[in-house]
Amino acid sequence: MKESDLLLEGLAKLEHDQWMDWAKNLMEKEPAISQARKDRWMTFMVPYDQLDEATKNMDRVWAAKAVELAQDYYIRSIFGEDHYVAIKKTQYAISSERDMLTKVVDVLQEELQACTDEKCSAEDKLRALEQRFEQLQQIVKDFFSAQLDSTPKLD
Repeated sequence: MKESDLLLEGLAKLEHDQWMDWAKNLMEKEPAISQARKDRWMTFMVPYDQLDEATKNMDRVWAAKAVELAQDYYIRSIFGEDHYVAIKKTQYAISSERDMLTKVVDVLQEELQACTDEKCSAEDKLRALEQRFEQLQQIVKDFFSAQLDSTPKLD
């Protein structure tokens, strides 16, 4: 398991332990909590390792938020606020571009499937894929060139 995965799992376990303490405390002190809610919570009152993956993922979401907060703090402390803002904008753009590229790949797969359904020749399929691949390469090249041009240089 990678270091980052170990950190995320450790924080998710900590989040689960924190939630169990909070829920136990609340169930003891708040008489207005319904028995149905208490019963539902009790199903999660087990060690983190015994949870199903869907429940672990709820804890992982909060662990990921803690990791992001720590990363943001680290970037700010090392590079300062101005560079932090530029870096976050670049991360957002890359994330947006990743989403866009995923859509492009989906369109490419749909075209290939349509060509297959239409019984296109192997040469036609290959030609269509090559054209789309060239377009995709140019999109990626243009994107990263623009990102490099707009990223502030660190002094």
